[in-house]
Amino acid sequence: MIMKIIHSFPLPHVHMGTTVGNGVLGLSVWGAKDALHITIGNSALWDHRGGMSWRPEQNFRRFRELIESGDRETLFAEFQPGGLRPSLIPAGRLTLRLGMGAILARCILHIDDGLVEAFYCRNGVEYAVQVRLSQTDREVFGVRMPEELEAELIPAYRLSGALAERGFEPPEEDAGGFTQKRPADPPFRINFHREGVLLLFRFGEQAPSISWDELATENRKYWNEFQRNVPQVHLPDPELQKFYDWNLFRFQCMTTPGGVPAGLQGPWIEDDRLPPWSGDYHFNINVQMCYWPAFQTGRWENLLPLFQLLESWEETLRHNARCFVGIDDGFTMPHAVDDRCVSMGDFWAGLIDHGCSLWMAHLMWEYVHYSGDDNFLRRFGFRYMKGVMRVVEALLEECDGIFALPCAVSPEYRGNRLDACGRNPSFQLAAIHRLILDLEEAAELLGAPPSIAWQRIREMLPKAAVMEGELAIWEGLLPEESHRHHSHLAGICPFDLLSVEDSEWKPVLRATENRWIALGMGRWAGWSMPWAAMLHNRFGNAEMAVLSLELWRKAYVNAGGGTLHDTAFPGLSTGLVGDCTVMQMDAGMGVVAAILDLFVYESQGILFALHGIPESWQTFSCRNICCPNGFFFSAERREGITRIEITATRPAILKLCFHGEYIQREMIEKEEFALQQ
Repeated sequence: MIMKIIHSFPLPHVHMGTTVGNGVLGLSVWGAKDALHITIGNSALWDHRGGMSWRPEQNFRRFRELIESGDRETLFAEFQPGGLRPSLIPAGRLTLRLGMGAILARCILHIDDGLVEAFYCRNGVEYAVQVRLSQTDREVFGVRMPEELEAELIPAYRLSGALAERGFEPPEEDAGGFTQKRPADPPFRINFHREGVLLLFRFGEQAPSISWDELATENRKYWNEFQRNVPQVHLPDPELQKFYDWNLFRFQCMTTPGGVPAGLQGPWIEDDRLPPWSGDYHFNINVQMCYWPAFQTGRWENLLPLFQLLESWEETLRHNARCFVGIDDGFTMPHAVDDRCVSMGDFWAGLIDHGCSLWMAHLMWEYVHYSGDDNFLRRFGFRYMKGVMRVVEALLEECDGIFALPCAVSPEYRGNRLDACGRNPSFQLAAIHRLILDLEEAAELLGAPPSIAWQRIREMLPKAAVMEGELAIWEGLLPEESHRHHSHLAGICPFDLLSVEDSEWKPVLRATENRWIALGMGRWAGWSMPWAAMLHNRFGNAEMAVLSLELWRKAYVNAGGGTLHDTAFPGLSTGLVGDCTVMQMDAGMGVVAAILDLFVYESQGILFALHGIPESWQTFSCRNICCPNGFFFSAERREGITRIEITATRPAILKLCFHGEYIQREMIEKEEFALQQ
């Protein structure tokens, strides 16, 4: 395990900075020459104005009429109104002037205790600035520095014109901090207090009242406990090892229980502009990928703030379903929303993407599948899953004993063009079938009767759109471009509906794989890479699974380790945003999940052990990777011998595939099972 992450200055952009967070606040330490900056982000700070709430006239029937009539102008006017979007907003920056002749040297993150140290040299002497963020009081952080340094707390209003353009008034600044009013939300304040070498900061009206030693003690206890309770992974590639350990640390920083659910950037909001895409919640993959590490690392409680957010939206989700398909017991949400489930309102194809709700339903069942927490299922999860399925039932049409989804999207395929939808998208079909399987398992767990409708749809709805022996985007359309969303392959991963181990589907999936590879990576985003690694793992391409992760860390990571949407340099992908500074956390979190996936993943109820480990890895080990049904997986390869060990934490039937050998074994609590080759 790597305990120190070291970067050399200059780090001239906020998203090149070394980051720490506590689920609400995010600090980024960066700078160049003689100026050290600490950007202060807060994932709870929204300007809630703008956006769009679902209206009754925005219904599925009306949408189909406009699509089928080719009325693009009305479609855009009714389903894609422009105007102001809700947005997370920047907070501020602390700048330290290091003095004449000083130059920044290096920055060190200690992931075993959350300390960030920035070193600079002046007149041949090295000095340090230390930064700590409280993990128990989420409004507090501290900076310890040489006493002679000057420190300036700069409101974001002064760093960018974006807030003024949105109608914000200048902040009220005083010797103890500043207060920033918001046009439609309560004001926020950052207080600070200096005592010699120590600067203490707090969001809110109260003055900070914690000592540096108290911060240090709290940090060490928190991060030591975290490290003891996550899987220990040792990779033969030191760079992949670094990004596994580091991004697992960042996962905890941005999703810690009791915090704000993680959006595109977590709490690391830049201070000189509004965040790209408002820093919102994108539910067509990005939020889900941000939370993927929770399952195999056993940090299941990190998912609860996200689920509680959806639960707080219950009336809005019901209202949306009422408008969309005219039912009172459904749940649906658009693909891009703020923290109140208000749609961003500028992408009609995302507004009607019910796959977003379906995918979140699967995340809820996976949480129960791993954690065994059926209380959550009883309180909200099962109700949500059933409500999402009720919308599916309203969307489907039956003809000659066959169900069909008459008009739907494959996430972001063809953007917002008039032809960006079709009949029976493979993504939507896979998500529907996945939800039915999850609902049937959940009903059995709760002792609830399954719905006859679920069984009928399972039997009468195709599992995918197949054309010329391949998976299609939707009926009549094979993939025609390299697309960042591998959504027509979602039936393989993450929905685990189709498998190359299944003789019925194997020829189709192999033909689909060939086209996907032939189309290449030329239009992929950073988060496309870990998803591709998981797909290659399931296709049996272990070397390519690992290479996908190596390409990601070489091409989609900036000089400070920030995870980029577009490539950091030209040549691999043509880019989508046209701005290589845009940072999103989804890819980094996906990489953590994809690395664990190399060691073990579940498909069709079977654990595939070491399926993604390439033969070139002569030594490796993992310890206590969490698996569904309460199993823990450990393995190692040393001196040509490979050994796996599985421990049961509750009674369950183990189904295992190891080097092509299938094993089934009924296990009791605390029983261990080992194999060696």
